[in-house]
Amino acid sequence: MDLKTRIEQTILLLPEVVSCRVEMDNTRVAQIYAFVQGLPSANEPNARLKAIKGLVRSIRGVLAGKLDMNLDYRKIKIIDEVPEEKEPFRSGNPSNRVKIVAAYLKRTNPPIAEVELEKDGVNYQGAYKMEKKDSPLLGIFFACKEALEKISPVGVELRYIKEFKVEDDSDVVVAKVQLSDPEEGVQASIGAAEVAGDKSLAVAKAILAALNRQLRVSQAG
Repeated sequence: MDLKTRIEQTILLLPEVVSCRVEMDNTRVAQIYAFVQGLPSANEPNARLKAIKGLVRSIRGVLAGKLDMNLDYRKIKIIDEVPEEKEPFRSGNPSNRVKIVAAYLKRTNPPIAEVELEKDGVNYQGAYKMEKKDSPLLGIFFACKEALEKISPVGVELRYIKEFKVEDDSDVVVAKVQLSDPEEGVQASIGAAEVAGDKSLAVAKAILAALNRQLRVSQAG
């Protein structure tokens, strides 16, 4: 069993952790994402921060005890699903969230990424002419961003987008976006989607998962 898998399985021993993802830089741990449930809400910032710091200590402790690792706390990020009172890309009716109609790459020269979204019965298109340095993942993001900007004035910026290989040999796309709202300020959101044959569609799904579910990322410090 490789080190990455051993770390993930060790962290999953903690009852609060429902899922875990470890990024490696060669043989060193670059980042750990621990998905948890039951954190205090954002309306209780002191209790929330205390719980996050406690989880980080628990993760460091179980890794030290089981694997003899002394991990820098800054490499641990705690992620939980936080319901928001205001969600710019979702109406009051949950069935009227932003939905994906299509997401694909046109094999032109240069390639063009195109995304079509639907909300409240109205379709919105976005397109992005890719440059040589652009990856397909990045192209789909920019096309999705253009479509989203037609739905809401909230700014959407990409922090990162990556593809991971998970235990059952399937691929998962994880996107972290930053939302800039004049009223709500800046928020970080993470979404993920499994690649089921169509990577372009998975990228769009991961971005919308972040926007529709509002996964909030916290780091103790």
